[in-house]
Amino acid sequence: MVVVALVMLVACANIANLLLARATARRHEFSVRLALGASRWRLARQVLAESLVLAASGTALGVLVASWASRALVRALARQTDTQSTTVFLDLSLNWHVLAFTIGAAVATVMLFGIAPAFRASGVTPMDTMKEGRGAIGDARVRLSSGLVVAQLTLSVVLVVAAGLLVRTFASLASLPLGFEPDRVLVVTVSAQRATVDPAQRIPIFERAAGAVKSLPNVAGAAASLTTPVSGVGLQNQIEVSGAVRLPDNERGIFVNHVSPEWFRTLGTPVLAGREFSTEDGPGKPSVAIVNEAFGRRFLDGANPLGH
Repeated sequence: MVVVALVMLVACANIANLLLARATARRHEFSVRLALGASRWRLARQVLAESLVLAASGTALGVLVASWASRALVRALARQTDTQSTTVFLDLSLNWHVLAFTIGAAVATVMLFGIAPAFRASGVTPMDTMKEGRGAIGDARVRLSSGLVVAQLTLSVVLVVAAGLLVRTFASLASLPLGFEPDRVLVVTVSAQRATVDPAQRIPIFERAAGAVKSLPNVAGAAASLTTPVSGVGLQNQIEVSGAVRLPDNERGIFVNHVSPEWFRTLGTPVLAGREFSTEDGPGKPSVAIVNEAFGRRFLDGANPLGH
C-alpha cells in the first residue's frame, strides 16, 4: 500500500508540474477572460474539470493495464525463481474493494494535481500579466515547479530501492523450502462452521471426504487438517514439557495443527523418527504428537523427543 501511494504521489507531482506549466502558458488567456467578465471561480472550475477528465481517463486505463501487468509480473518472478507455477500464487482478481480504492485514489489524485493549477489559473491579475510579457515567470512559480521536480525525483529514488527490495524478497520467499512437496498437491479449504455442521459430526464428515477423494483414480493419497498449510493461519498454544527446564511464558508458545492419518505421507513430509498418526490414535487412546526439530531444540535441549 505504501508503494502504491508513493507511485501515485510521483505521478501527481509530474502531472501537477505539467499542468502548472500549462496554466502559466495560458495566463494571458485567463487574464483576457477575467477582463471580459469571467469569474475566478469559473476559471478554477475549468482547470479542475480538465484535471478530472485526465484522472478519469487514467483510472480506466490504469485498471485495465494493472489487471494484465500484475499477473505478468508474478509469472515473470516465478520464472526467475526456477520454481513450479504451483508454488507461487497471488490472488490479483478485481473486486469491489479494489474498485472502491481506485475511485478514491482518482478523487485524491484530482485534489493533489488539480488544485495548484486551479489556483494558478484563478489567481492571475490582468494588469500584472500584461506588464510581465509572455516570457516572464514569477519567482514563486519557479520555486513551486522546482519543488515538485525535487519531490518527484526523491520519491522515484525511494521507489526504485523499494522495488529492488521487493523483487529480492519475493525471490527469496519463493525459493524457501516449504517442508512438503507442493508439486501435484491440491489443497482445498472447507469451512464446516459456515456450513452449520454439528461439531460432533465434523470429524467424521472430513474423514469420509478424505476417503472419497483417496478412492478417485490417479489420486495417491488424501488427508485432512484443521489448518491449511502455508495459509498464514494457525492455532497457538503454550505448553510445558515434564522433566524439561521450564521456559518463560513468552517462549513457550507453539503452533499446533490437528491432522488425519497419512497427512505427512500425502504432503511428502518425511517423519525422521517415530511413526505417523494412524487410525488407532484418537479419543480414549494415549495422547500422541508429532513435533519438529525446532521443538526438540527449544524444549528438550536437543534430546530425543520420543517417549516424552
